[in-house]
Amino acid sequence: MHQRCSGQSERAVYKNIEVCERWNWATGFENFLTDMGPKPTPRHSLDRIDNAKGYEPDNCRWATPNQQARNRHNTTLLTAQGQTRPVSEWADLLKIDYHTLRMRMRLGWTAEEVVAGRREVPVDRSRRFFRVEGQDVSLADCAERAGVTKATFLGRIKLGWTVEEALQGHRS
Repeated sequence: MHQRCSGQSERAVYKNIEVCERWNWATGFENFLTDMGPKPTPRHSLDRIDNAKGYEPDNCRWATPNQQARNRHNTTLLTAQGQTRPVSEWADLLKIDYHTLRMRMRLGWTAEEVVAGRREVPVDRSRRFFRVEGQDVSLADCAERAGVTKATFLGRIKLGWTVEEALQGHRS
């Protein structure tokens, strides 16, 4: 903690981070131990809850490597059902692969849709023609052009893909 904040760390993330006065002076270690207690296990290490703030009793905790990995400045957070959590934590909670959730996010799903696992984009299943290069093209012809089944083509449209993207097989 002191090495990181005194400029002995090469990582720029500690440049403006300070240790509180209570932990800084001659009695600093005793105060730290009083405030934090001993490490719960050898796997735990000191973690700042809010990485924009310094080392102080209200902003520090003993954390596992997994907790620390989820508390980085570049961790992607997702707010759904009134809760903000790292995507990896949502994946664990929902028992879904992390990459599945990230793909849903990249496809433009709302946070609620990502967590629920379904899109709320209505699609007119009776629609049998799509506008392609100024012409009406049947669903069957679109699916054939894309090299997929009609259900797959309609599924792409339901995911919010444009007709062109559905024909190409990928989002722009």
